[in-house]
Amino acid sequence: MELNEDDGHWRVTVDTPDDEIYSFHLNLCFHFSSGIYHYQFKVVTESWFEQELEPALPENKYDEDKTVKVVDEYEWKYDNHVPLVLNENLIIYELHIGDFEDKIANVTAKVDYLVKLDVIAVEIMPINEFLGHIGWGYTPRYHFAIQSTYGTTADMKEILDTFNWNRI
Repeated sequence: MELNEDDGHWRVTVDTPDDEIYSFHLNLCFHFSSGIYHYQFKVVTESWFEQELEPALPENKYDEDKTVKVVDEYEWKYDNHVPLVLNENLIIYELHIGDFEDKIANVTAKVDYLVKLDVIAVEIMPINEFLGHIGWGYTPRYHFAIQSTYGTTADMKEILDTFNWNRI
């Protein structure tokens, strides 16, 4: 499994004959006592089995006593915390990325529109990966993945930074 530096996603390519049946499994193990998730990736075909541990694990070893720290390389530009307003003064805009502007990065260009509406808070509707071409992100799968057609985690951080700058 390799990290694609362009989009930050992990990928593995497996060569299989066109007529061979194969499946892909993602095993998720959550340890309630520690709050740690461990991932294992597995590709199964009719003729062979390959299993890969979470690529970010130190030395690629599974160990319940270790955690994986993902270093956030995004440099936040705006750290101006917006004070909470009274509930009766809230103007909340429910924003579904797929319906509003199709991509997270494109929402940034429309922030002025939200400011003109006097929006104080944006509730981003579910953005997790979903099966198929049309979905609202409410499927009970892929909880930790942003819908790939919407953008990347860096795009998401950029729009949150932009909201913060505009006191939303």
